[in-house]
Amino acid sequence: MPQHAPMRQQILTIALTAFNQYGNTLTMDQLAARLSVPPSSLSPHFSSKAELVRQLVSFIRTRIRQPPLSFSYRSLPGELQDLLAAYRELFTAFSQNALFDLKRHYPEEWGSIMELRESQWQRIATAINSGIASGQLRPVDTKLVQIMADGMLLDPFRQAPPSLAELLDMLLFGIARRAP
Repeated sequence: MPQHAPMRQQILTIALTAFNQYGNTLTMDQLAARLSVPPSSLSPHFSSKAELVRQLVSFIRTRIRQPPLSFSYRSLPGELQDLLAAYRELFTAFSQNALFDLKRHYPEEWGSIMELRESQWQRIATAINSGIASGQLRPVDTKLVQIMADGMLLDPFRQAPPSLAELLDMLLFGIARRAP
């Protein structure tokens, strides 16, 4: 059975690419064509498209690297970088089209993604509030920071999401010029 794990991961990786391209209009025949297999060979893996989507969301949830809970040995920027990397990965794993279709057609899976998003944001907010309490950061509304981060990550007009360094720099230093 362990030899099926790499095959399953390959199938899910290709299925994710296809779902990101087609959204809910993806058919099992299209997926089979991408995999170069007969459609009937997908039945043991996915009993339906809803099952495929459920497994894709589960695949993404397990694929996102979760930073350790304790960062006592790290700097605040390092902690925020790790936390924002996981947060960014959650948003960029699915295309805009796929996210809209998850929300519209698969509310349970959408809820799972939003639950993970919120728990990851709470860790970011805790780090920011800790930085505020220690005097490393100026007081700021973490909800507003979340709205800004979400806007940068989900802006449908961007060709690509901002780099992690860009995102962290904007969140920590804004647009003010830093002293040389």
